[in-house]
This record gives sequence, structure tokens and C-alpha cells, in this order.
Amino acid sequence: MGYVQAMATVLTRTLEMLPEVAERLHAVAALADGDAVAIALEGIQRYLDDLEDIRIAEERLRDYVPGTGIPIEQLIAEYGLGD
Repeated sequence: MGYVQAMATVLTRTLEMLPEVAERLHAVAALADGDAVAIALEGIQRYLDDLEDIRIAEERLRDYVPGTGIPIEQLIAEYGLGD
């Protein structure tokens, strides 16, 4: 399999942002001696990760049955966290 075939699908889009946001992004990039695009992509990735975590947490809360969990005292004792 060649390099091009192994690459993930690339999505090219133009992001429109408020001038204030663009200024902040470029200021952070300058301070970090980094690339504004890389910083924006990292921010998008983290945001998507957070959304997925929220979805999982909400799903688990929907499925939770009170009284079926492990008491915090038991967890503290099992993992030696009381010290």
C-alpha cells in the first residue's frame, strides 16, 4: 500500500471566524512559536473528544440504576486511597 493510499481522508475547508477570534488564535500561535492552523485543528480535535465524552456520560447516566453502584467507601478501601 502506497503512502497516498495509507493517508487518512483529508477534508479541506475554510473556517470563517470573528476577527477577535482570529487575532487571539494568531497571538497564541506567536507565543507558542507554532502554527495557527495546527492550533485550530488541535482545538477542534479536543472539542470533538469532549463532545464524545459527554455523549458517553449521558448514555451511562440514562442506564444507571440507583443502588447498583459501588459505595465510595469501598473504592477508597480497595485502592488504598484513604491514606
